[in-house]
Amino acid sequence: MLMHTDTALHKQVDSGIDIAFKNINYSVKVELKSDGLNLPFNRKYKEKVILDNVSGICKSGHLTSIMGSSGAGKTSLLNTIACRIELQKGGQLWANNKPYSYEDFGNFANYVMQTDVLMSTLTVR
Repeated sequence: MLMHTDTALHKQVDSGIDIAFKNINYSVKVELKSDGLNLPFNRKYKEKVILDNVSGICKSGHLTSIMGSSGAGKTSLLNTIACRIELQKGGQLWANNKPYSYEDFGNFANYVMQTDVLMSTLTVR
């Protein structure tokens, strides 16, 4: 849902917000299975790449879909765009050609995570 604000970053809210992202990277450390004792100093990890230099744009007034199989990184991408995951390795986010951060995101958009439970009595206006 787009909201009207008076901030310099989002003066064009009434005409829509274009969200762009460039070189989005996200990886996690995954513990390798060991045959021996699972002591902290014996554990070995490898880096698993979830998002690898992903770029794109979500134009206002257009429907944008993120599609892929289970585990493809769709939720990780949405969490990154919503600034719920910190950008890694020089990724960039823009709203109407201006960089934005977690503090700015709520001024022009809302993102409800897939695990949130909403009251059934709530309605959209």
